[in-house]
Amino acid sequence: MPNSPTSLGAMIEEAGNPGPMNWIARGRRMKSEGLIRRIVADVRAGRVEAEPNRALGIVTSHRDLSGAVLDEDVCTVELLNVVRPIFAVARYLVFLMAALRDHPQLRPRLTDDSAYRKAFVQEVRRLTPFFPVVAGIARQGFEWRGHHFEAGDRFLLDLYGTTHHEAVWPRADEFSPDRFLSGPGDAYTMIPQGGGDHLVNHRCPGEWATIRIMEAVLAAMVSEVDYDVPPQDLSVDLSAFPTLPKSGFLAAIGAVHPPQ
Repeated sequence: MPNSPTSLGAMIEEAGNPGPMNWIARGRRMKSEGLIRRIVADVRAGRVEAEPNRALGIVTSHRDLSGAVLDEDVCTVELLNVVRPIFAVARYLVFLMAALRDHPQLRPRLTDDSAYRKAFVQEVRRLTPFFPVVAGIARQGFEWRGHHFEAGDRFLLDLYGTTHHEAVWPRADEFSPDRFLSGPGDAYTMIPQGGGDHLVNHRCPGEWATIRIMEAVLAAMVSEVDYDVPPQDLSVDLSAFPTLPKSGFLAAIGAVHPPQ
């Protein structure tokens, strides 16, 4: 099924692989887009009812500044952009749990301090080897630090290298959430999901949602869930793109306590 969790997860898993695996990932995306496009058409034809305050209803009924509804292809891409990132965020959650296991001394502070939880999340995002680079094409010629780029030149922005750069992040390889207590970091140095401004640059518009989801999971895991972490291989192969700990993250969930 093109809309199955396996297919959606494969779009992330296989995106960084060259050759046939990448072609398979593109094929899965095309099939998913085809399914969503049919749903959009059914909603607009009145064959399917969409709740007005949910993503499907909002996107299919949205009108641009001229009063026209969005093109069907635009609706399709936007709706897939709502669903697919859920599987991408899951990778951040794996690294979040691995960091919590590696720094158990921080649990009391994480339980009581929401600002520190957010700082913890930011530090996980800074250090996480998720997508290490993004590719770009120069729209026009420009100079940058003595390098000349012609229009049409292809280049890579090193996300992982930037968030681990000692000149920008003192003790860059040290896990230290306190560095984020004074703010979220510079928009051109704290770039695990792209750099610059969300509205005009290639920076993920789902970054805010990613942070909120990670904060919510972290709050639950330190305050509401009893769990044990069995022995496992949490080593990370940095040659994989995107990557995960070798074992993923295995946890034996015990009691779940409702929040007070």
